[in-house]
Amino acid sequence: NIRIEMVNVERRTSVNIQDSNNEIIQHSNNEIIQDLFYLDSFHLYMLYLKIFVFYLK
Repeated sequence: NIRIEMVNVERRTSVNIQDSNNEIIQHSNNEIIQDLFYLDSFHLYMLYLKIFVFYLK
C-alpha cells in the first residue's frame, strides 16, 4: 500500500510518499509532479469557474 499526498501551498508543491513500512519520503520542488499537480488544480479552477458562471445565468 502506497499513499501519496500532494499539498500545494503558494505554488510550492511538496509530495509525501508513505510506503507500507510507514516511512515518509518527502520530495520538495519536484518539477514533473509539480507541473502535473498545477495542471490538475488549473482544471479544477476552470470547472469551478464554469459552474459559477452557470449559476449566474
